[in-house]
Amino acid sequence: QGFIDSLNFTSEKVSLPWKYDSLNIDICKIFLKNALIPDDSVTISTPFFVKIPDARISRLGHDGQSYQITQWFPKPAVYDANGWNEMPYLDQGEFYSEFGSFDVYITLPANYVVGATGDLVDNPAEEQWLNQKSVETSQIKTYNKNDKSFPASSNELKTLHYFQKNVHDFAWFADKRYHVLKSNVVLPYSGRNVTTWVMFTNRHAEQWKNANEYVNDAIFYYSKWIGEYPYNQATAAEGALSAGGGMEYPNITVISASGDSLALETVVMHEVGHNWFYGMLGSNERKNPWLDEGINSFYEYRYLQTKYLGSTMYLGKLKKVLKLPEHIERVERELLYLITARTKSDQAATLSAPLYSTINYGGIVYEKSAVSFYSLMEYLGESTFDSIMKIYFETWKFKHPQPGDLKNIFKKCTTKNTDWFFNGLLGSTGKIDYSVNGISRIKSETEDSFNISIKNKGSIQAPFELCVYENKNKISSQWYDGFNGKKKIKLSTGSFDVVRINPDNNMPEISRKNNTYQRKLFPKIEPIRFQPIINLEDPEHTQVFYSPAIAYNKYNGFMAGAAFYNGFIPAKKVQYYIIPMYGVADKKLTGIAHADYSIYLRNFLLQKITVNTGISTFSYSESPMQLSFFRNYFGADVSFRPVNSRSSVSTTASITHYIINKQIAAYVKTGTENIPVRETKNYTVNQFKFKIEDQRVINPYSAEFTAEQNKDFMKCFVVLNQKINYSKPRKSLDIRLFAGSFIYSEANSLYDYRFRLSGTPGTKDYLFSSYFIGRSEGSGLLSQQFAENDGAFKSPTILGQTSDWMLALNLKSSLPGILPLKIFVDMGTVKGYKNNGENAIFYMDAGVQLSIIKNIFDIYIPLLYSSEIKSNFDLNNITFAEKIRFTLNIEKLNPFSLVKSIK
Repeated sequence: QGFIDSLNFTSEKVSLPWKYDSLNIDICKIFLKNALIPDDSVTISTPFFVKIPDARISRLGHDGQSYQITQWFPKPAVYDANGWNEMPYLDQGEFYSEFGSFDVYITLPANYVVGATGDLVDNPAEEQWLNQKSVETSQIKTYNKNDKSFPASSNELKTLHYFQKNVHDFAWFADKRYHVLKSNVVLPYSGRNVTTWVMFTNRHAEQWKNANEYVNDAIFYYSKWIGEYPYNQATAAEGALSAGGGMEYPNITVISASGDSLALETVVMHEVGHNWFYGMLGSNERKNPWLDEGINSFYEYRYLQTKYLGSTMYLGKLKKVLKLPEHIERVERELLYLITARTKSDQAATLSAPLYSTINYGGIVYEKSAVSFYSLMEYLGESTFDSIMKIYFETWKFKHPQPGDLKNIFKKCTTKNTDWFFNGLLGSTGKIDYSVNGISRIKSETEDSFNISIKNKGSIQAPFELCVYENKNKISSQWYDGFNGKKKIKLSTGSFDVVRINPDNNMPEISRKNNTYQRKLFPKIEPIRFQPIINLEDPEHTQVFYSPAIAYNKYNGFMAGAAFYNGFIPAKKVQYYIIPMYGVADKKLTGIAHADYSIYLRNFLLQKITVNTGISTFSYSESPMQLSFFRNYFGADVSFRPVNSRSSVSTTASITHYIINKQIAAYVKTGTENIPVRETKNYTVNQFKFKIEDQRVINPYSAEFTAEQNKDFMKCFVVLNQKINYSKPRKSLDIRLFAGSFIYSEANSLYDYRFRLSGTPGTKDYLFSSYFIGRSEGSGLLSQQFAENDGAFKSPTILGQTSDWMLALNLKSSLPGILPLKIFVDMGTVKGYKNNGENAIFYMDAGVQLSIIKNIFDIYIPLLYSSEIKSNFDLNNITFAEKIRFTLNIEKLNPFSLVKSIK
């Protein structure tokens, strides 16, 4: 894991007292001998020893003999207008460091290639060696991506001297395998040359061989739009990275694996761009991440718009297939904001980094900020916007600007009001939502004109663009200042058929479904568009998506059909899916359907209320004839708001009413024969659940209370789960505790609602809530499937079935090695089951679990059992193979449920 120690601070050869921070182990405070007054200075020195950690767990680290040396020395905290900024280093919020000059000497084996902050000082031999490697690399035709081996280190050492002023960090990367390419870029205003380097291994060389272009273009465009790059060199190096695709440092960036060339270019230019906002301006990224990541993401967005007319590293290859809009990059970024904005779980863009949920840190700080700045630029005009940003850069470079400094410069440099932007769009969770409500002709003998009725349904008075079309051609476009309520805008043209607000998605609106008004009989009715699989939201159509659907169980056989649904992301108030299928074996229509309506809230207690309903019907038996069930449910779910957005704790409650119509076999006597006939029986079950879950990375846990009831029974049970992580990745001890009791139970009930020590087989799944391949099988492989609930014993015993009470403890522990194996131990006691006339007090089994697909498809092999279970096996001649059981939790792969779990 690594560490830094051996600190001993001195000044003028006198030891200084110091102590560690009481809360953060990576912060210490030094006590000077004399007070340091303004304009005075002091020299402080310390030795330090660094143990380099594994690169998989830290941004400082080594991957074999490849080294990424960052955050590697004691750094002074920044003292700015707000006082001292002592803070631990975090992956979310990263840096805030003080400007200075770095004079660094690095000694290492002579065959290491090094990329570093700063200029290489007085070393013509090293420069010549790097130049020669660049020539050799440029002549390579093909790279062996499978060759990741390190050459032996040279016995000869070299010392490299680097110097750089006006930077606030120093990072360096060293690898003996690096290929090197050298280039240069001419700055747009001064004409000065900046040397650029890229350093990479065989592994992703095909993407990296053109990477000089990405560094060059980033430096050129950022210099053109903001202010010129003041340093002599810039480097992009490939390296292991435990947090994200790339990481910025002065003059140099480290990039991990990228899927393709466009993805690599996007990350390279974004990280190079950080030289301006993280680097030269030195914004406090912890306190004001939007000043760095937000503005830099806007320029990344602008770069892609300028160079590639809106290409995207995520959906670019699907643009034609999915009929995506022209400005796909814009829509894609807006989508990440809408995921939480639609559910009212978004946050203002101006918070400090530690306050954000993980999804909001990306969707708000990066993406909403990027789209918002693009909206501001479109409103002000590119030339005005660029001149303001240049003034901001020249005024505040190397000075740690605060948010108010940027806002004041905009206020001084334009007569247009930007409060809607800084206070509303960035500074709040308010929404932009304009709608076109109608068009009316203005009766006049002198002109043919119209009034366009616009309503601001949102809470931000943002300016908006209104465009007029005829035959799909834009004939006019104009920006208007924002307002509250309703307003009529005069349109002095008589020849048009469509008006549209925000036509190019230049501002992050919460909904664009109401932006278009067409001069036709039904001006607001959107035509239905059937689309395969999935697509981005289309404000001009009502989208119905479809995809093939296949399924299998023993009784319906293979089932084929289609799924119809109204999309996944972003969330919609009304969500539905309908999946009709046809069973090949029984030639019956089967399938499932679900619909829900969600109300999203922003108060101190509740986050979401959802009412839902659904149906499903399948065959469940073929003995003595084909029998089927019809399951209907309706209910409501409540999600409680977490104590803060960073909380990993979620609290939910639900109440559901199930109606089960189940065909059973009855016998009618005809002559001397009993002829089986189908009869339909129905029953209902009311269920209440309350669940608290902490999905923290270390030692997560959950607690769930369930109550079920109908006229024949009422029972309650609690399930507690606790994971205790081991030091090895993905290794843990899993603890499950079950406690349940019946309040009442009708002895002559037609259905069996008892608790079961060995979980639920398909024949006893009275809510039909789990997927079973052979639900009614009593023998053979398919009968060995079970649902891991109730007592969750893995042994297939009939012992421990009760309408009284049950208590069970289930333990699973990972085993060393790479195989997905665990050992399990189950212990439990049950009241109400007699064994040889005595109450069975204690049951136990133990064995091995093999996870084929974790938590989806698990195989259990019992090896040890308590005497009662063993006696029951012997009595019924249960073979070793028949004791093996498996779970198949396909319902956990439901994509609609997975999307709803995003928060």
